[in-house]
Order: sequence, then C-alpha cells, then structure tokens
Amino acid sequence: MAKITYNLTADQLAEMLLALDHHQGNEAGTADAAAVKAWGLRHFQAMVQNYRASVINAANPVGTGAVAS
Repeated sequence: MAKITYNLTADQLAEMLLALDHHQGNEAGTADAAAVKAWGLRHFQAMVQNYRASVINAANPVGTGAVAS
C-alpha cells in the first residue's frame, strides 16, 4: 500500500489542531494528530469519489437534444 506522509513543524501542527477543533465546533485542545489524520483521509477519499463521479459523468453525458418518445 502506498504511504503519504507530511512533515509539519510543531507550530504548524498546533495551528492545524486548533483549526480542526474550530471546524468541528469543538473546544480548543480537543483534537490530536490522529484526528487530523482521520479528517484528512476522509477528505482525500471524498475527493477521489468526486473525481470518479466526474469521469463517469464525462463518459456518459446527458443529452441536451429532444427526448424521443
């Protein structure tokens, strides 16, 4: 399985944790590195799903002409 890693400074990670807490409506200091990783993975998966849907839609466009009856 392929692996993607990110190297963050302590300040970058701290800001990312605060941003995730804010985004999720949690009290500051709630998120940890595992939560950031899980959030990122969900968003990467959603991006891939959107890409796949786009490819399918492009391959099977909806016609704009008159519909035969």
